[in-house]
Amino acid sequence: MAKKSNLRWFVLYGFAITVDAIQLIITFTGIGIFVSEVMEVITGPILIGLFTLFKISIITKPKRIASLLGLAFGDAITGGMAPFWVVDVWYIQRDVKKEEAAEQAQQEQEMMLNNAVRQPLYKDGARQPTKSDQGNTDVGARNRGGIRAPNGAILKNS
Repeated sequence: MAKKSNLRWFVLYGFAITVDAIQLIITFTGIGIFVSEVMEVITGPILIGLFTLFKISIITKPKRIASLLGLAFGDAITGGMAPFWVVDVWYIQRDVKKEEAAEQAQQEQEMMLNNAVRQPLYKDGARQPTKSDQGNTDVGARNRGGIRAPNGAILKNS
């Protein structure tokens, strides 16, 4: 699995920090809460658009939607005094990293299971023949068809 670009997170954090800073400045300069509330209504859809542009699924992940809605609600309650968009981007980044790590672990496990060298030796209680066992036709074979004689005895050809 190729390492995903960090540019997407740089852009998302940059956007979130910019919006948060503008909302703080607007609130403290007296321009008004109305402008901050308008920005809040616009910021959510823009963030969702940016996540979609960078192929980060938001709509199919209920936790991420709840995060966007919850932090927008928290921003609305404080009247823009404590904007939380950067926290939302951080939370979604953390969730995406967990998801990517799980996918990578699953791919590594599938690769290991598909690797002919690393196959389990036993299946359903019988030892599976190895490559050296499959071509072994001499009289002294210890393992024939996945079954070994008791006490490691040598099987005789019948």
